[in-house]
This record gives sequence, structure tokens and C-alpha cells, in this order.
Amino acid sequence: MGVVRKVNWLPCLVIAFALAFSAPAEDVSAHSLSPAVVFYFDDPASTAVWPAIADAFRRETADESREYPLPADLQLLPATALHPGSEFGQVVQVHLRGRCDVAEQAYRPLGHGPLGWVIRVSGEIQPYVYVDCERLVQFLNPRTLGMDDAQRTDAVATAIARITMHEWLHITLQSDVHTSHGIRRAELTANDLVTASSGAGGN
Repeated sequence: MGVVRKVNWLPCLVIAFALAFSAPAEDVSAHSLSPAVVFYFDDPASTAVWPAIADAFRRETADESREYPLPADLQLLPATALHPGSEFGQVVQVHLRGRCDVAEQAYRPLGHGPLGWVIRVSGEIQPYVYVDCERLVQFLNPRTLGMDDAQRTDAVATAIARITMHEWLHITLQSDVHTSHGIRRAELTANDLVTASSGAGGN
């Protein structure tokens, strides 16, 4: 969500990803390996939100009203779960910057800037997505006021999942084009990012 600059950056008002291909073993095709989405947390405190993010991501991709190009055998895991010898067909790295836990953060005025972005190098949109969690929490603040801790955690996790989907589409389609409806719109509201409904934010 945002505009594409003719330099190396493609800012979008929503989140973070990266696709890296692992080298296949001699007798194993890369196509036979499961793809993975690996989440990197900039702040250790944010790891407490991981279970909610994983649940939200699975819930969003399972929604029958959506048509995300996500493989059925997709694996979700935090970077801390990686170990030597881990192999995947593709790896999508989601880099979550700042603190993603919302309960302890005080409100402050929200300045200009994207909530999430991907990058373009030599004309190709790279498989890396970045999300500014602290900006996202402030952006969602008017919508999450009055929620308890569990509800706020679920709200920010759902927003992270939907922003990730938006950026994934830019990467998968290799296109900076936005649509007039659904999750591919250039700008999504706080309600679009957190409202629980089968159609909200869909394709």
C-alpha cells in the first residue's frame, strides 16, 4: 500500500517478506521441499506475539473467500526454530521491526511513513517483506482502545498477517499494481486490518 519509486524501494502502507531459494541436495528436487515463511523479530519482547501471528496467518489463508496464492504445505516458523540442515523449497522472511506487543506501549502521534514494504532491485521485487510493528501498533490504536490484552494481541497479529498477504502478492505477481477493492488496495484502514469477517480485506 503506497507508491512504487523508480529506485530500489517499493513502499506499501502495510508489511514484510523475503523469498530465498535453498540449494537442493543432489538427489532431492527443490520442488519436492515444502516452502516456509520464517518470521524474524527485531525485539525479543515481540516473540510473545508469535503464537497469535501463526494462528492469524493460518486463519486468513484458510478463509474460503480469499484467493491467496499460498501453497497447501506451507510451513510457518520463527527464526529461532531454524537449525543447521533445515531445507525448504522457498523461504519467505518476514522481518518485524520494533515491538509488536501492544499492551505496554503508550500512544504517541503517528508520523508519515509506511507500515510495511518490500524492495525492488534491478526491476525485480525481492522476496523480502519488512513491517514496522511500532508504527502498526500506533496506527491500530484508535481501533484497539477498550480491548483487553488478548484482544489487542489478536488484532495486531491479524493486521500483520493481512499486511504480509498484501506484500506477498506484490512479490508473487511481480507487480506493484493495486486494485480498487480487497486486500490489494493501495491503502487499508485499521478496520480493514483487524475486523473479523469472511470478506473483510479479502481479494
